[in-house]
Amino acid sequence: MSEPSEGGRGLRWLTAIAAMIAAVVSISAYLFSTPQDMRNWATSITHGYKVKITSPRPHANVGRLVDIRGQADLDDEWSLVVLIQAPDELKYYFATTGSVSIDGKGQWSLTKLTFGSADPKARVGDINKDYKIYALLVDSEGQQQVQSALSRKAPDNEWMPALPHHAGKDVALVHLTA
Repeated sequence: MSEPSEGGRGLRWLTAIAAMIAAVVSISAYLFSTPQDMRNWATSITHGYKVKITSPRPHANVGRLVDIRGQADLDDEWSLVVLIQAPDELKYYFATTGSVSIDGKGQWSLTKLTFGSADPKARVGDINKDYKIYALLVDSEGQQQVQSALSRKAPDNEWMPALPHHAGKDVALVHLTA
């Protein structure tokens, strides 16, 4: 078998570098949808802001009413927003009508959040599906996006079409069983 030519090795090397650059760009686009998100991420790393959903655990089976608990570390310029994404939907539903209160120890909780449809007939179709819980640390611009969505007329003010600008997030996927 013959050795690849110098030009062939150079082309493979160039192709490998291009593939790595494409992978980095793709990952960056996935993590940072806007330059604002990238700045926020850098700020959260620098200042140590963080958020964690502690309950329910990822992949937990949950019923229609769910208690959500977590831990957050942030300063007064940031807010905690919790959103729920239903399966097969590109909407993010509000768990509350604004930011979530955090106690002096960094603990937060939301009780008896409803997962799935309130209509018993439609609810049958919600069972055995996965829902995502998003806990987001949002800057002032992200909080404005939330307030803008909440100010729409009902029932359109129950959800957002995209995640607001955020500096940190934690996601828990839960399975609705009954």
